[in-house]
Amino acid sequence: VYIGLGADKASVGDQFSVFRTQEKVIDPDTNRLLGYHVNMLGWVEVQEVSEEAALAVVRLSAGDIELGDRVMPREKPILDVEVMTSPKNVDGQISFFPSSRVLMGTADYVYLNRGELDGLEVGSPLEVYRAGWEAPEPAHNTRVEVPDRVIANLLVVRARQESAVALVQHTETELQLGDRFRGAVERSTAEYRGAEE
Repeated sequence: VYIGLGADKASVGDQFSVFRTQEKVIDPDTNRLLGYHVNMLGWVEVQEVSEEAALAVVRLSAGDIELGDRVMPREKPILDVEVMTSPKNVDGQISFFPSSRVLMGTADYVYLNRGELDGLEVGSPLEVYRAGWEAPEPAHNTRVEVPDRVIANLLVVRARQESAVALVQHTETELQLGDRFRGAVERSTAEYRGAEE
């Protein structure tokens, strides 16, 4: 393939990710634009460079690469994520599901409306919860407070200033857009590995 980067922007051996911009990612809390979901199509390596363009070979294709698809410098994928300390006082919502899905489960990725400015970093453990409520207790003719119910564990795998992407490590039920998350109760790395298995 030819890419529109000349000798001033590319060199032989440079690697570029190929992507296509998809939907907008909107913060469900504030309705502000968090960014765009992009479909990563693969990556290419530059073989020859001329003044205004470069010839590259496709090293990996995860989808159809088409004329007009964009390229950016390739970031090596993170294969091992160290579990960090859970962030304190962070509370946010799941803001986007890839592939136009409406429900997500274990081993899926979700986009969050909080990021580095809120204390999130790669390796931050989080939990998704459904808020408690006040329920009638007929035996004593009173009302009781039902506690929050934790339904899923997340691990941040990519963090930007105002947003993040997290892996769903375990969930008891399908996750929905708008589900709330917060810092997780501390667990050891061994416990996280057990959840993955």
